[in-house]
Amino acid sequence: MASSDVVTIICICHNHESFVEEALLSALNQSHEEVECIVVDDASTDNSVDVILKVLEQHPSVKFIQNKENQGNCKSFNRALAEASGDYIIDLAADDILHTDRVLAGIETFQNHSEEYGVNYCNALHINSDGHELGYQYDVDVNGLAKRKPPEGDVFADLVARFWLSAPTMMMRRKVLTQLGGYDESLSYEDFDFWVRSSREFKYCYTDTVLIRKRDLKSSLAGKQTQRGNNHIKTNIKVCGKAMQLARTATEMQALRKRLRFEIRNCVKTGNKVYIKEFLSLLKKQSYTDYILYYVATLPWRI
Repeated sequence: MASSDVVTIICICHNHESFVEEALLSALNQSHEEVECIVVDDASTDNSVDVILKVLEQHPSVKFIQNKENQGNCKSFNRALAEASGDYIIDLAADDILHTDRVLAGIETFQNHSEEYGVNYCNALHINSDGHELGYQYDVDVNGLAKRKPPEGDVFADLVARFWLSAPTMMMRRKVLTQLGGYDESLSYEDFDFWVRSSREFKYCYTDTVLIRKRDLKSSLAGKQTQRGNNHIKTNIKVCGKAMQLARTATEMQALRKRLRFEIRNCVKTGNKVYIKEFLSLLKKQSYTDYILYYVATLPWRI
């Protein structure tokens, strides 16, 4: 393994005083030696900064960025990315935990794939706020391997159609983020947009090992996706519009229609009827038949 394989782990923290120390230590205790750690506190109002500073006393090599005002994940990540020196990047939420071999496994997987592969991802064990196990991202067999192997290669259509990949499991080549211009700072969250744009240009490879403990919290960005009145639906509208411009094949168009139907149903379920019209407008451009069916079906919720 080349000693130049530097990996930068960017940890974004906002009011995660109970979890950020464990997250940072998991980044610092990697079996791969060439790891750079950058932590950003996004104007936390709890004791997160005190916890971070305590960790930095023992690990002065960690770069610390403290936002005076809340910037959100996208801007905070991009600010850290500008200071990163790694050839690979991991975006670590301050409530998640990396397995000690996460970086090493990612590098080894990349080395077995061509430069076309820009994103590596792995399996995750979901835990709650107390650390109790909730289940795996992908169900595993007795050997710890995914019973049904997730998609690899050109995954654009798969990522447009449905949410199946957990963002903290990703390790990205630096050039992917450079080519995309980082995260889109106009959006409220980054995952969906990154998946759509990156998978159009790069292939994805999977490491069939559980290398992340993903904490599921109602207060997290993912937890807010299904809540009434959440503004993340605005981001989904924008990303679906981007996907429409990027889709090239009939299969990809079909995947987008599936996504739009899902988003419309989610708007009804979460009481976000104000956004139904915008998804219907996108669906109309894809399939007039689907548009009529969903227009009629959602009429009671739009009145």
